[in-house]
Amino acid sequence: MYKRKDYIAFMTKKPEVHLNEMFGHNNLTEDDFEKTEYVGFIKQVHGDNTYLVMTVRPLKGFRCTIDEADILHPVEKRELSKEEKAVKEMVEFTAPNVYYAKADSTGGTLEEKCEQRAREAMACLFPNDEIASVELRDSDFKKSDLLDGLRGLFKLFRIKGRNAELEEVCNKFENLLNAMHFKEYYTVRVGIYEDLEKTSILYYYLAIDLKLEEVVIMRNIEERTRFFRSLGPDYDLVYDWKMYNTRKLLKWQ
Repeated sequence: MYKRKDYIAFMTKKPEVHLNEMFGHNNLTEDDFEKTEYVGFIKQVHGDNTYLVMTVRPLKGFRCTIDEADILHPVEKRELSKEEKAVKEMVEFTAPNVYYAKADSTGGTLEEKCEQRAREAMACLFPNDEIASVELRDSDFKKSDLLDGLRGLFKLFRIKGRNAELEEVCNKFENLLNAMHFKEYYTVRVGIYEDLEKTSILYYYLAIDLKLEEVVIMRNIEERTRFFRSLGPDYDLVYDWKMYNTRKLLKWQ
């Protein structure tokens, strides 16, 4: 089992496929490319034996998801050039305000465990913020919640003569979710008092990974955007697909 920040050698064809999609003027598909060896570091460890990695050799700075079976071997830092060791993720693509738990969660229910983690993270990173409320919510970063959200939206907007089409869209989304790999998180909304008189509340959104080990605090739209981007290209595809079909549905009204 590899961990975050490990350097590894692995096989992939995703950089070549992506570059061809961007700049190639041909009819080549992904099946026309062969996997080649890359070196990079692990950005995220997913729960299904897949990893989000960033390449440092031969192409620098490309993010892609790989299977554990495609990993050839670990790479020591001393084997890297100065330029390769200097490759880092852009700040705009990194999660903000990350807290890593130092002990196991002791809460009873999932809600209690998530609240405990949320309060721990807030106390560590933003100790001067007074918490007014903590609420576990449906998550845009969890596959089952993403699917339930789309199905719920389609049930709300049942359109005469298009029920079969709506069901097909949901089935396609479920298949897409099963094929894509990204780290999943619960979402917790934390209310923060904005003034000493406690007359108004500002809401932060916290992402807590399914193992309850990592918490990301998002205080505003800029930090939420950074977290969205940090989840990698598979998540980008899933979220864009959902938003496109949601907008398409609303045009039917």
